[in-house]
Amino acid sequence: MEPTKKTKYDQDDKDYTLVRENPLMKQYYQEVLGLSVSDFDEFWHYMQQPLPVTFRINPNQQNYQKLIEKLRDPQFIPEIVLEGQRLEAKEVPWFPGSLAWQINSNRQEFKKLEPVKQVHSWIQKANDSGLLTRQELVSMIPPLVLQLSKGMDVLDMCAAPGSKTAQMIEMIEGEGLVVANDVDTNRAYMLIHQLQRANTSCMAVINHQAQNFPGIGHRYDRFQFDRVLCDVPCSGDGAIRKIPKKWKNWKLRDGLGVHNLQVCILKRAVSLCKVGGYICYSTCSINPIEDEAVVSEVVKQFSNTIQIANLPELLETTCPGLVYRRGLKSWKVMGNAKDKSESAFLEYGSYEEVPENFKNVKPSMFAVDVPEDIVNTIRILPHDQNTGGFYIALLYKHGPSMTKPMAESATEPATEPATEPATEPVAQPATEPATEPATEPATESATEPATEPVAQAATETPTEPQEELKEPKHKKTRSDQTEYTVLPEDSLEYMNIKDYYGLESLPRELLYCPSTKHRRNIFLISPNVKRLIDHDNRKSLKILNLGVKVFTRHKSKQGTEGCLYRPSQDGIRFISPYCSKRKATCRNPKLLSKLVNEKFAHTTDIEDPECEEHLKGTGYFILKFSHEDLQEEISILKLSEDKLLSMIPQEHVASLRIRYNV
Repeated sequence: MEPTKKTKYDQDDKDYTLVRENPLMKQYYQEVLGLSVSDFDEFWHYMQQPLPVTFRINPNQQNYQKLIEKLRDPQFIPEIVLEGQRLEAKEVPWFPGSLAWQINSNRQEFKKLEPVKQVHSWIQKANDSGLLTRQELVSMIPPLVLQLSKGMDVLDMCAAPGSKTAQMIEMIEGEGLVVANDVDTNRAYMLIHQLQRANTSCMAVINHQAQNFPGIGHRYDRFQFDRVLCDVPCSGDGAIRKIPKKWKNWKLRDGLGVHNLQVCILKRAVSLCKVGGYICYSTCSINPIEDEAVVSEVVKQFSNTIQIANLPELLETTCPGLVYRRGLKSWKVMGNAKDKSESAFLEYGSYEEVPENFKNVKPSMFAVDVPEDIVNTIRILPHDQNTGGFYIALLYKHGPSMTKPMAESATEPATEPATEPATEPVAQPATEPATEPATEPATESATEPATEPVAQAATETPTEPQEELKEPKHKKTRSDQTEYTVLPEDSLEYMNIKDYYGLESLPRELLYCPSTKHRRNIFLISPNVKRLIDHDNRKSLKILNLGVKVFTRHKSKQGTEGCLYRPSQDGIRFISPYCSKRKATCRNPKLLSKLVNEKFAHTTDIEDPECEEHLKGTGYFILKFSHEDLQEEISILKLSEDKLLSMIPQEHVASLRIRYNV
């Protein structure tokens, strides 16, 4: 199969031609992966092709089945033939619930096809409104193998851009806790923007170095998580189909440079997980130095604490039909050869053979005393099912965090030191700048204390495409961070919304607001988030965002009939059950259609006597539509004399139109 040498790739609406070839990278993986000639040729061919369009439907959205019906309609995509195949949307057979879909065209090609512009616009609007998430298929697997359920406490250690985080929020059905952490403040705020589509009270976004994630609570009463996702920074060569610049910038040192950081992050993940919990380690790299070598090293250090779970056995029931390769029992550690007449690389048989001045190679990279069950980890190669490259390991924590003494350490076992950050600073060697805007930690600050000295590479590459993140209008910095506090019981804001909307039964301790002079927004958090905050008695967490916005101060200084706040559409389904005033139920679906399409209606359009009886006076009201076709949709409106003004934001309008064809 003759590989394609050049292709068009569109990024930021600019076309440029790239040579999708790198002889050094090709030679390296020919030696490292151990594939047959024909298998490698097919692997390399797929590496050179752009990824197809893929996305995942949010099952927590009401009437989400409407999207599945739409996608199954043969007329959904106009009849177009590309490279001998009809353009169509297909269910991903191994993903449960018919929730993952793939279109057999790459993103750049798809959005430029004139006949399918309407389809592209539909997908874009569905993504913006939270009905679906554009996400690479292999990126969907780590949340699945964590076996999440309602009420769990989950930590995503390197969360940006947030598609896996959103997936985990959906899997716990909004009941529990999902902490999304990212080291870079600006990316963390972009992560908030991405996760706002989830509209959940169980979310907290924080800003820490993953390897130095602080202990929460007192030393002997730590807050720990049921599940930890450890999707670490990596060289990203498995994601080269969506990051084509990597062809030009691939270097051997990319994988070597992040290995030590990856080990430290995974060690920290073990300490943060409860006994009886699971840790998922994943990378978008296919390099064993970043994959099996990292897992092997950490499992050896925590041999009395963790074991590698049988991932292939789990996938038989979780993702039947998924094609994968088992983890390698042995692998090569390579360096750049001085004499390149025979090979560009030199294999080191042991650490003793590594030159003293070659600092990138560590003893932990070598396949020495590799755990037998390393074969229960998996590697996904692009040509098996037309995906990106990925590596996943699932670890089960069966005992408290005790490290096994290593050769260079003391002879007595010691409790894992990562529960308390040490005072060693992170070593930051000068390295080549990142080849792509990172969606995982890039250049981490050396001001944070480290669990051990870590050589932090600056080439940390995304495991998900940066294009999915939208830049906020204002890039916030650490000086912009605001502390969140419980809304005071005697505050004007609380008394106002309590009296106006009749919030007698709402637990006030779950209402949080920024501790600023003007409380513009009020947020609702889940009991699990509240438990996390209460446990953090030392205020060690740098919290950027909590829960879901339920009230927002309206612009009028005088207010509307004494009301300072109006309900927010983001959190209306959370706050509505607690409201005993200014709430009505309408059984006329035509009214919703009119409010969506015309943005206002007359009181004569209500056509529901019971609803009319509750819509008295002026100001803001919560209107619940109860009809067999609407599944109790809740919206906000403003009653002004004889008019009903819709306060439904544009994203929610798009969602209603897609789900109900209104």
